[in-house]
Amino acid sequence: MEGKTEDTLIKKIQPQDIFKNNGKEGKPLWIVIHDKVYDITNFAHPGGKEVFIIADEDDMDKGDEFDSIHAPATKKQADKYLIGELEITAEKKERKIQNKAKANASSNGMFVVFVVFLVIIIIVVKGGYLSGGETPQTLSTETN
Repeated sequence: MEGKTEDTLIKKIQPQDIFKNNGKEGKPLWIVIHDKVYDITNFAHPGGKEVFIIADEDDMDKGDEFDSIHAPATKKQADKYLIGELEITAEKKERKIQNKAKANASSNGMFVVFVVFLVIIIIVVKGGYLSGGETPQTLSTETN
């Protein structure tokens, strides 16, 4: 293996091969996690094979879903099923980066909306705006 780099040892797999190897009709089942391709044909996934259904090429990489529900040690266990790396064009890489940026911006935007909403609630409760300016302290002194 002298003179070979890690890149030359990794098999490049085309997206259409992922669609062909979808586990249906006796075919192998290949999945993509962070641009790495795994053959999980003989792996009994607790969620069943249905969790690996992909709608289109943009939905092909299940890395985010994988990370959100699996411990980091699971990634190391998955390495024994690794068969290659997904071949993606520069255009698709750029689209993937843009989609991830949009998703991050969306989640950041929702966080800002949540914080603003929370601040408004605090102001309303603390300021007594819902009770016509009467705070719990003034109400308790008026009843005495």
